[in-house]
Amino acid sequence: MAALRSLTTNIVSFLFAVADQGNLEILPAMDEMRPLVTSAENAERVLSRWSDTVVVSSPVEHLQILSGGFGDWSDYRDRVVNDQ
Repeated sequence: MAALRSLTTNIVSFLFAVADQGNLEILPAMDEMRPLVTSAENAERVLSRWSDTVVVSSPVEHLQILSGGFGDWSDYRDRVVNDQ
């Protein structure tokens, strides 16, 4: 598990490399959570559990997907913190 407080190109590149080398799926905590994998072979392996699995072929593509969810989470966090 990786709990992030920020999202940078280096962090996403590292997570992509770990998932790719370890044949792991990434389950981002996002409103529209879709499992992410780095190869078609891994997608086939997890397809029975997660039919909406997305294959990301590069850290850049990975960052594009995660950025939206991270931005939504950051906005929500800021609203909650400011309401106190």
